[in-house]
Amino acid sequence: MKNERSMVERVDYARDLVPQWIRQVIDTSLAIEAEDARSAGCLGFMTRALVSATMPYKDPKTKMFERRNGDLALTILSPKGVPYGKYPRLLLSWLVTKAVTKGSPRFQSTQGSAP
Repeated sequence: MKNERSMVERVDYARDLVPQWIRQVIDTSLAIEAEDARSAGCLGFMTRALVSATMPYKDPKTKMFERRNGDLALTILSPKGVPYGKYPRLLLSWLVTKAVTKGSPRFQSTQGSAP
């Protein structure tokens, strides 16, 4: 086990042939690093309160959900059940981002404005 590193095959990307899919991953990651999120139009926002206490990731199987973090409390009441999972959380993040970029908590959403 002393020479465990020598047992691992290493690929010299400058010298060896690199599979196309690996080259695409490398090129994409370099392109992402080269451009910042603001200039790419990909900057998102989330309020501090929603970062500290956000919607549930799995079904709480109840019509009321409460999450606390210190003095902060998030309470959601819904007659049809509490929204949960990644899509409601992404929608909430999208709404906050829209409000910040528009400079107002009020905006009209059009059919083509969703992500």
